[in-house]
Amino acid sequence: ASASASASASASASASASASASELYGLSLDALAQLVSIPCDDADIPRYDTQRLRSELAIFPEWFLSGLLDIDVDDQARHRIEDLSEYLSVIFEEQPVVWVHRDFHSRNLMLLGDGDLGVIDFQDALLGPVAYDPASLIKDCYIRWPRDQQLSWLDGYLKKLRSLGDRASPTNTPMPSADHLRRLQSLAKEIDGVSATQFQQWFDLTGLQRHLRVLGVFARLHLRDHKSSYLADLPLVTEYVREALALTADSHSSVAEFRDWFESELMVVIRKQPWYEAIDTRGWAV
Repeated sequence: ASASASASASASASASASASASELYGLSLDALAQLVSIPCDDADIPRYDTQRLRSELAIFPEWFLSGLLDIDVDDQARHRIEDLSEYLSVIFEEQPVVWVHRDFHSRNLMLLGDGDLGVIDFQDALLGPVAYDPASLIKDCYIRWPRDQQLSWLDGYLKKLRSLGDRASPTNTPMPSADHLRRLQSLAKEIDGVSATQFQQWFDLTGLQRHLRVLGVFARLHLRDHKSSYLADLPLVTEYVREALALTADSHSSVAEFRDWFESELMVVIRKQPWYEAIDTRGWAV
């Protein structure tokens, strides 16, 4: 009876945690929908352009491959990275442009006393692809959610974006100006023409760019800044990269070739690293 009660309590706690997570992620996605609805046509902040994307991806070979793994990045490897970067630039460019926080994830969100959400660390915001921040939040570098839960949240967020122009203003916010309302309706119209499948592919490919950059950033934090605690997060980020490559390998030859290289050569080296530990991928997409 004691064992049964313990199992029941454990199941109850798990269900409670799941419900709490769903509520908090719903709140976070509501906040994100408000963020991207802010007019940005005349915003004096940088654009997430091809040059910036390329410079961010360059962190991956410099700090993760050469710096941390001691891999010689030869011309063939550079071509693979450049080809992937070129394709990801196309993916970024074809998405609606919105405010992008760039680090919209659990560690930068705070539940306030009044039940509202506080967002910090937004100083690096850019104008960029609509799928970037959802990938940051739902494919959090510090916590993994099952793929079906990810897609459920992503689908809910897509519905929020499609309904942006349906109401005069979000709850507890001032009435938007005519220009602001036109912005909301224009963004909703752009999103309305995007299928759930296409939005999911944007989500995976945009997340791929982010996580390749993060591999380099976390390696740099360890090697240059002596913040070695980030090494513990590398296995999860590595699995995000592998999953995204597997899910999108059919989208373009550059992704397929990069995936073959990552799996056949890089993972051989990664598995030998003292920080590496296999992740239980049950519940993942691949």
